[in-house]
Amino acid sequence: GDAPAAPAPAASVRTDAASAPAAPYDDEPPFDFDELEPPWDEEE
Repeated sequence: GDAPAAPAPAASVRTDAASAPAAPYDDEPPFDFDELEPPWDEEE
C-alpha cells in the first residue's frame, strides 16, 4: 500500500496548487522570458 499511497496524495496536491496560481499567473506572470534576458543566453 506504499506505492498507491504516494501518487494518490501527490496528484491531489498538484491539482490544488496548479488551480490556485493558474488564474493570477495567466493574467500577470512574475517573469517574462521575452522581455528579460536569461543568464544562460549571455554565454552564447
